[in-house]
Amino acid sequence: MNNEFIIVLIILLVVAVNIIWYRAKMFIRSNGLKANWFWSHFRDFYSLYSLSKDKYPREVRVKAIMYLIYLSGMIFIVLIIGGVLR
Repeated sequence: MNNEFIIVLIILLVVAVNIIWYRAKMFIRSNGLKANWFWSHFRDFYSLYSLSKDKYPREVRVKAIMYLIYLSGMIFIVLIIGGVLR
């Protein structure tokens, strides 16, 4: 693979991660927890983990777990592809 293709792929993945991350922030806020729009992004993992506990309805727990998996997986993929460029 040439580097131009990898750079375009990383840019697309970063945009996708940001879209999912801000949707997760809206989800966190809609369920009564605090999510800051401009910083403390990794605190959102704790908020999503909190939403995945038994005291919330099943639908909320499933969505929280989905966001945790998506964000973790996409961040991992971006880091792996970024490592290829080194």
